[in-house]
Amino acid sequence: PLDANIRDLAWVVVHYTKLLRPDVIMLENVEEFEDWCPLGTDGKPDKGKRGETFTAWVKALRKLGYKVQWFQLRACDYGAPTIRKRLFLVARRDGRPIVKPAPTHGDPSSDAVQSGKLKPWRTAAEIIDWSIPCPSIFDTSEQIKEKYGVRSIRPLATNTLRRVARGIMRYVIEAKDPFLVTYGQHGGAVRSGFDPIHTITASNKDQNQIVVPNLVSYYGEGQGGKDRSQGLERPLTTVTTANRHALVTAFMAQHNTGAYERPITAPVSTLTVTGSQQTIVAAHLMNMHGSGRSARDAREPVTSICAGGNHAGLVAAFLTKYYGQGEGQSCRDPLHTLTTRDRFGVVTVNIHGQTYAITDIGMRMLTPREQFRAQGFPD
Repeated sequence: PLDANIRDLAWVVVHYTKLLRPDVIMLENVEEFEDWCPLGTDGKPDKGKRGETFTAWVKALRKLGYKVQWFQLRACDYGAPTIRKRLFLVARRDGRPIVKPAPTHGDPSSDAVQSGKLKPWRTAAEIIDWSIPCPSIFDTSEQIKEKYGVRSIRPLATNTLRRVARGIMRYVIEAKDPFLVTYGQHGGAVRSGFDPIHTITASNKDQNQIVVPNLVSYYGEGQGGKDRSQGLERPLTTVTTANRHALVTAFMAQHNTGAYERPITAPVSTLTVTGSQQTIVAAHLMNMHGSGRSARDAREPVTSICAGGNHAGLVAAFLTKYYGQGEGQSCRDPLHTLTTRDRFGVVTVNIHGQTYAITDIGMRMLTPREQFRAQGFPD
C-alpha cells in the first residue's frame, strides 16, 4: 500500500506492546509484508531498500525483550482446501521456544503422502455443490432466468471467454486423466466417479452426469498472458472478498429406460436411436483475478479467498458420444438430418477410450457457502 495511514498500521503493534507487555504476540499478514520498505521519490516502494522498514519494525520488538520469528505457511498444508499463503510472525518474552507448526497435509503425489506420513491436500472439489445448475455461456440472461430462476451476466466479456477456452483445453480436451464426479439429478445425490450409478428409471427426468471440473481465475491476465486455470484435485487459490473463481463443467448424462447400474470406470453403454442420450460434463474452476493460472483442476486446493467480491466460478463443457465421420456444416445453419450412423461433433475428447464431442459449455460463480467451505469453515 502507498497510503501512509495503511503503511504505518504495523507500528501500532509496537505502540501497544510498550503499553501492555503481552507474553506472546501473533501476527498474520500477506507474504509481501517482509518487503516493507520506504517509498521512493516517485511515491512507490523503493526496490533498492526492500525490507528495510520491516527489519526496523522487528528490531523495535526485539528491543522490548521479545524473541521474534516468522515463517510463511499455506493453509492447504494444514487441512484447509485453499492455498492461501500467508506470513505468520510470533514474538514472545515468556522464555518458551517459538515452534513452527508441522504440516499435516501434502501433495498427493509426494513421498510423505504416499508413505502415510501426511494426509493428502483437501481439494476444491470438496467444497462445490454439484446440485446447483451451471448455465450455458451461450444462453442470454433472459433464457437463464427462465430456465433456472437465477440472474446471470451474459454475454460474457471477451477475456472471460478466453479464460474459459483455456480451461476447457487444459482440463477437458488435453487432460490425460480428467477429474470425474457422478452428478445425479435423481434425489440430488452426488456420488464418486468410481461408485456404481444408481438404477435409471423410464422417466426422462432421470439423469446421471459425469463432471470433469476445473477452476478459472478472473483476476486479469497472468504475467506474460499465462493461463491461470487449475484442477479441482488441488486446493483452491486465495479467495478474496471479490469472488473471482468460476467453475467450468462438462457433463456426461445418461437418459434411457430400464435398469442401469455400472461404475464410471466401465465403458459407456451403447447409444440407441430412440432418444437415449449420453452427455459428458468436464468441469474446472475459473479464478477471475490475480496472477498465475486463471483456471484450475477440480482436484487442486482452492486459491486464496480475499476481499472484493465474488470472483470464483464453475465452467462446464457439455459433450456427447461421437461416432463416425460426417460432412462439416456452419454452426449458424440448421443441424443436418440425424441418422443411425453418423454423429455431429465440433471438438472431440477421448475419456477412458470413449470419444465425445463438446456440445455446450456452462459457467457459474461459486456461492458464498462454497467459498466459506474453501476457507476451512464447517457447514
